[in-house]
Amino acid sequence: ANALGREKDYAGAARWTEIALRFDSGLKPASVMLGTYYYLNNQRDEAIAEYRKMTQLDPGEAEYWLRLAWIYGQDQPAVALKTIDEAISRIPDGRQLYIDGFRYAAHAGLVEVAKGYIQRWLDRHPDDNEMRGAFSQADSLIRADYGAPAGTR
Repeated sequence: ANALGREKDYAGAARWTEIALRFDSGLKPASVMLGTYYYLNNQRDEAIAEYRKMTQLDPGEAEYWLRLAWIYGQDQPAVALKTIDEAISRIPDGRQLYIDGFRYAAHAGLVEVAKGYIQRWLDRHPDDNEMRGAFSQADSLIRADYGAPAGTR
């Protein structure tokens, strides 16, 4: 399946991944990739359904939530943020969830919401100097990377 994916045969990759999962539904890398193959094969609804299913079966696995939010983040930032918030409620120490929440909110021009994701992480992990540095640079990061003026929304 991975070889087909590298060749951009996403339909074939999805088909072989589905077969592999029929033999062993516990293959986490395969279950993570299946939704991605669907999405890359222009099967957005199937990708969303797959990741929704996996978040129900394994709600503590951040990767499913992150990929689901990424799909929504393409054109539905509010749904992406809702997905991130739901994931954080289930995986409060999932650092990447807060980072992605920052990114989606910043991209939507929700500067204070974006900064709030970093602050929430720092409230839980005050010794995370990398995130503390990101927080101190948040306004300039948002301006440079997302074009949103600091202090908006």
